[in-house]
Parts: sequence; C-alpha cells; structure tokens
Amino acid sequence: MSNFKKIKKSFFENANLDSHVLLTLMFRIWMIVAGGATIFFIPYGLNGTEQGYYYTFSSILAIQVFFELGLGQAIVQIVAHESVAINNEDYLLQEEARARLGDFQKQIRKWFLLASLVFFALGCSIGVVILQRGGLDWGEWLCQWVVLMGATSVVLFYSCRLSMIEGLSFVDEVAKLRLQQSVFGYLTLWLALIAGAKLWAATAIPIIGVIYTKLWLKKNRISRSLEKKCLIIPNNPIKWMVDIFPFQWRMALSFICSYFTLNLFTPLAFYYSDAVTAGQLGLTLAVFNAISTLGMSWMSAKSAKFSTLFALKQGSELIVLFRSSILYAVGATTVISIMVILTVIACRYFEMGFIARMSSTPIVIMLGVVSIVNCLTFSCAVFMRASKREPTLLVSLVGAIFISLGSYYAIHHGAEEMVAIYLIISLLVSLPLTIVVLNKYCSFFGFHIKLRHMNI
Repeated sequence: MSNFKKIKKSFFENANLDSHVLLTLMFRIWMIVAGGATIFFIPYGLNGTEQGYYYTFSSILAIQVFFELGLGQAIVQIVAHESVAINNEDYLLQEEARARLGDFQKQIRKWFLLASLVFFALGCSIGVVILQRGGLDWGEWLCQWVVLMGATSVVLFYSCRLSMIEGLSFVDEVAKLRLQQSVFGYLTLWLALIAGAKLWAATAIPIIGVIYTKLWLKKNRISRSLEKKCLIIPNNPIKWMVDIFPFQWRMALSFICSYFTLNLFTPLAFYYSDAVTAGQLGLTLAVFNAISTLGMSWMSAKSAKFSTLFALKQGSELIVLFRSSILYAVGATTVISIMVILTVIACRYFEMGFIARMSSTPIVIMLGVVSIVNCLTFSCAVFMRASKREPTLLVSLVGAIFISLGSYYAIHHGAEEMVAIYLIISLLVSLPLTIVVLNKYCSFFGFHIKLRHMNI
C-alpha cells in the first residue's frame, strides 16, 4: 500500500468518515453550497417582497412536523433494533424479523398517506391566512402555494419508506438519493429564477423530489424486498400501541417543539412586521440551519448504528462512537459559523449590494452562536434516542414555550430583539437542561461519558 493510500485510510478512520458519514456529509456540504448560491440567484429573480414570500413558504411548510409526528426518526430506531434479528443464524428468526418489518411498513404507509392528505388541506388554509397579508396580489402567489403544498405532501408520504431503508443501515444509499435529487432540484430552481418564473421557482425542489424518489424506490432492491414482505403475515407483528407509540409520542412532541425553536420566526416577522424583514430573516436562518444540518451529519449518519449498538448492549463502543461523532459535529459547526459571520462582516464593510438581502450583523452573529448550541443539543438528543426513548422531551417543551412566548413579545419591538431572546433561552435554558438530562441518562444506563473531557 502506497504512503498516500495509508495517509488517506488513516485520515478517514480518524475522522470517523465511513461511507454513511461521507455521503451524508457530501449532501450537507452541497446544501451549504446550494444555499449560498441561492443567495445570489434570489435577488436576481425575486424582489424584496417576493423573497419574503419565498422564505415564509419554507417556514410554513415546516408545519409538516405536526403531521409526521417524529415517526421518521422513530422508524429508523425501531427498524435498527429489529434488524439485529435479521443477522441471526436461525433462519426462522430471520424470516420472522423480515415479515415483521414488511408488516410494519404496511402500517406506517397507511399512517403517512392520511397524514399527507391532512397536511395538504390544513397547510393550504394556514398559508392563505398568513400570506394574504404580504402585499402581493392573490394571482402572484396562490397557485404557486397550492402546487408547492401538493408536491411537499407527496414527499412526506414517501419519507416513511426512506426511513425504513435508513434503519436497515443503508444510510449511504438514502444520502446518495437525497444528494442527487437536491442537485437537480437546485439547478431547476436557479434556472427558473433566471427565466423569470418568480415564485413558481419555489416549487422546483419538491417537484423534482417527488419524481426522483418515486423512480428510485421503484428500482431500489431494499424497497422491493420490503414490498414483498408486506404480503407475509408475521407470527408476532410490531404493535403500534406497544412497540411504537410509547417512544413515538415523546419524539412527536419534541419535533413539534422544534418547529417553534427553528421555524416560527419568519412567519412572525411576515405577519407582524413586513415581507422584506421576513425575507432577510428567512435567508439568514436558512444559512445557519444549513450549517447546523451539515455539522449534524456525523450524528445523523450514525443514528441507526447507535441503536444497533444499544440493542447489542455494546455500551463501551457506543460511547466511543458518540464521543467522536459529537466532537466532529460541534467542531465543524463552530468553524463554518465563524467563517460565515466573518464573510458577512467583510461584505458589509466593502458595501456589496447583495448582502442587504440578509439580516443585520448583530442578528447574523447571534444566529451563528445559536447554530452551535443547537448542534450540541440536537446531537445529545440523537444519541439518547438510541434506547427508543425521548429523554429530552422536557427540554424541548420548556425551550419551545419560552422561545414562542419570548418571540411573540419581542417581534413587536423588532427582529433583533426576537433573535436576542432566542439566543438567551438557548444558552441559559436549553443547553444546561440538555447537559443535566444527558448526565442522568448516562448514569441510568451505566455509561461513562466524562463530559469534561469533551469540552462540553
């Protein structure tokens, strides 16, 4: 083996970069690049008011968490635990496990079909109530909104099957799918903006997602195998109220709370301030949410592995994996956030025109700090869910209540005040509570993380 290959292999091992993390990381890096490029295309294709509509569209679409109810992550954890039996040497146990998974997929598809239909109906109505206050004529946004809701609803329906495949430890295949469809989606978005499609451009990414995911699922061997197993009735099927609901309802509440801590701000600014302010805040939030998502690649790619190690009772390996993953996640988020903040400051210093489409420098700095805190708290939550529990539920509820009430009060004074409240609550409430819960969780299961050695 050449020296270059040895160095390359050593780097990937030390950085915890297997195919799952690498493809997930490539997807998240692409999202950062694509989001950055979109910053330049949006001023070309949309005026300030239309930009406000564009990012308010995205924030309202995020209410799908009220319908998905955390089932996506719950499916990954449950399937990961079930997949342990598939590798059993006993053939009968293998077949029973496969039949249980096939039956489970049949159950969740019924749920996601109903959830998608209700999401479409209510989402359209909520959007109309908020968006009518933005200043554009109905003909400039209504049809676009309905089409966008329809495509996003179909993507929500397909997401349950992707979660099944991720739970079976094929995270890299799903990440590759998302990377490919995102590339085509963003290219279509940019072409639409250049061509003058206005708000119709917002429908590009979900429409491409529907088409690409449908074709991929039709060809994917894992998906086809699960379809066949749906026809087999297991002797001991996965029962919703016994095996899923006790874990899922807690996760559902946590995910609903995440809406109030991540996506409430742009609609509030749109409704109580104006579309231009909402557009600036929405763009800035999109940048830092993408950074947090990139940093979380190390954690999300290892989610199924965490659950498998927990099911196998391999606690020491689980802790080693968690330590390395969270250090890389928070480290990457910190470095990139600082780079973005410095870039914004430099662009304002040299009076570059496009930077006016982002929020003020104080807001950018505060959201940069929040993105680092969020990465840390979300990473701990991913780790603790390996036990099919949701220990951070109380943290999510308290944070959501404080942030919602504080934001509603502060937006009447200005966007900077609202983001300041967000930062204060994240630092003084959410982060300390998460560390307390993590320590109690580890003590309960006999894990020894030694947070002081992780600089947390």
